[in-house]
Amino acid sequence: MAYLIGLVLVACFIFRLFLFFLRRSRLSFATMHRIDRMEGADFEAYLAVKLREKGYKVTFTPATGDQGADLIIEKRRQKTAVQAKRYEGKIGNSAVQEVIAGMAYYDCDHAMVITNSEFTPAAVKLAEKCNVELWDREMLRKKFHIAN
Repeated sequence: MAYLIGLVLVACFIFRLFLFFLRRSRLSFATMHRIDRMEGADFEAYLAVKLREKGYKVTFTPATGDQGADLIIEKRRQKTAVQAKRYEGKIGNSAVQEVIAGMAYYDCDHAMVITNSEFTPAAVKLAEKCNVELWDREMLRKKFHIAN
């Protein structure tokens, strides 16, 4: 009986591992069309996978009460607060303001907003003034080599 329980536990572990790699593979090769249809949490997971592929250490912040940052990424002792916005309209000032707060809260060196959309001129102006890096739809496509 103990043998059977052990066998079931190993099978469950292998199945969960298979699902993990299947999801990661699916996220890693997403097209812009698929990204546009993702939920916010899936977009954050997608960014985490792609940023890890680029050599970043990625930490998720709490789903609620994230203080303006969805991800904290680290590379070469530089911490960056990332606000992920999977959105259909243009991204305004509030996303930039939120990530600035997240940068301070999580003691980061830099701040960044990444979206599948575009930014309003006011958001671009605020980001330039506050040294926040913005990745819009085209930058996202270029950085991660995403097909339509």
